[in-house]
Amino acid sequence: MCTKCNKSFPATNEYFNKRKSKLGRYALNPTCITCLKDRKREEKKRYKAKHRVKINKRRTAKRKIRYHNDPKYRNKVLLKRKRYADTSEVWKKYTQSDKHKEACKKGAKKYRLKMLSDPEIKKIYDEKRKERRKNDPDRYKKKTAQEVRNLPDGYIKHCMRRSLIKKGLTTQDLTPEIIDTQRSIILLKRALNNNNPVNQ
Repeated sequence: MCTKCNKSFPATNEYFNKRKSKLGRYALNPTCITCLKDRKREEKKRYKAKHRVKINKRRTAKRKIRYHNDPKYRNKVLLKRKRYADTSEVWKKYTQSDKHKEACKKGAKKYRLKMLSDPEIKKIYDEKRKERRKNDPDRYKKKTAQEVRNLPDGYIKHCMRRSLIKKGLTTQDLTPEIIDTQRSIILLKRALNNNNPVNQ
């Protein structure tokens, strides 16, 4: 008879599992197999609810490792993402928003800085960049002309790099206020050069 559900079953291995007693002898478990399964299921649910964050972190870490090491799994994931991107309207709305563009820029910058911290990867990256410049110089000319026109933060940091090296500083030490002031100085100089009749 089961102590949990109070149902009578024959004392065989079909209905009861074996267990080791304190004396070291093997005997049948007082609870039946079905009750044990239900108890284990409930315990599993309770554990998942309590340690949800821990389980999710472990799962994502395993998926990342598998994504980088297993090409079949990687292709499967990419196909799923492509299908979702093609069909989902919510994803289309999100991709068109400014929030998504900013997140993409931040993620790409973070990954690039992480990768370029390794000297071997930096060397490969520089070689590939030189090859791209040789193969398609017009594209980079257009890009540089656009940067000169729009004056983004990266272009201003690049302009200030030499003066920073002399002072023993890096581009990371620059604050947004300094970048804005430098941008306004450049714009002022351009305005003066355009209005100056000698330069014309």
